[in-house]
Amino acid sequence: MDICHRLANLPSVAENYEEVAKRFDLIILRLQLALLYQSQQQVNLINRIGNIGRLLQKKKNIPAVNLKIETIKAVQTDEFWMSVSLKQLDKVRVDLRDLILFIDTDQKKIVYTNFEDTLNADQVKEFHLIPNYTNMQSYRDRVEIFVRKNKDYLAIHKLQNNIPITKGELILLEKLLFEGDLGTKEDYRHEYGDLPLGKFVRSLLGLDAVVAQQLFADFIQAGNLTADQITPCWSVFAIPASLATNLQFENNF
Repeated sequence: MDICHRLANLPSVAENYEEVAKRFDLIILRLQLALLYQSQQQVNLINRIGNIGRLLQKKKNIPAVNLKIETIKAVQTDEFWMSVSLKQLDKVRVDLRDLILFIDTDQKKIVYTNFEDTLNADQVKEFHLIPNYTNMQSYRDRVEIFVRKNKDYLAIHKLQNNIPITKGELILLEKLLFEGDLGTKEDYRHEYGDLPLGKFVRSLLGLDAVVAQQLFADFIQAGNLTADQITPCWSVFAIPASLATNLQFENNF
């Protein structure tokens, strides 16, 4: 009695409960086990749940469905699956299980099978599926998010701070972007053409503000500009007032 009332609530086994809801419970349970054991079944189960989300979103005019639209949209995104937890999965189960009934019957055909599979152990390969699950994202989204999240990587950090990188560092950067799960060099060329990696990184991260100010200060000093020439530039480059004052003072002399 203490276990039932204090430790956990047991799932309902009422005879009149919809089978499709129970089947969704089973999908969530299998995915939770797959996450715990890092099983390759994760991809298939995630795709199934994502497809259920897409079908339910078409029914958002139904009040009960619209009430859970945030969860329905979340299960269709890579961001959700990259950091999903067992607790979040159980919330998905609770939010969506009673909505499965609204999916058109022609979209949820049930097939019963009874067979034994043969596993060729010598052909088994392991893959890192989570958190590198990216099938739902475009190449552009994947690579741009990756660069922003890894701006402390040596080559990326140097490019943002206007520090020349070596040929070896460029090769390492290319391996980082083109030989992992993000995509290939052909994907990059298809998306960005012949844009050099340096310009690509700076187009995303920009030039570090402190570095930009220093370069601009050097430019003004080297150009021997007049006060009237310097003034319009401050509004464009947002040079701090203290730096602008110093530059004016030096120019006047």
